[in-house]
Amino acid sequence: AHVTELWDFSQHLDIQSAREPHLLWIAEEAMSCKLPHGWEEVEQGDAAYFAHRVLGLTQWEHPLDPYFHALVMRAREAMHRL
Repeated sequence: AHVTELWDFSQHLDIQSAREPHLLWIAEEAMSCKLPHGWEEVEQGDAAYFAHRVLGLTQWEHPLDPYFHALVMRAREAMHRL
């Protein structure tokens, strides 16, 4: 199940697993990463959103998604420079 989850999650980060297996470590890190301090995942029916009660923020996107998307882009750029 872990391989299937990793494959699916890599698509969420725009990693093309078959062509970019060297980037799968980023998806693995993202899957195992804890939420930043103050954030919680709130289940709502079949979906979930993220809330930071102190700051009064709610959002559908995991708070670290932008970081991991940027990491994928930087890793891709680094590979193209080689």
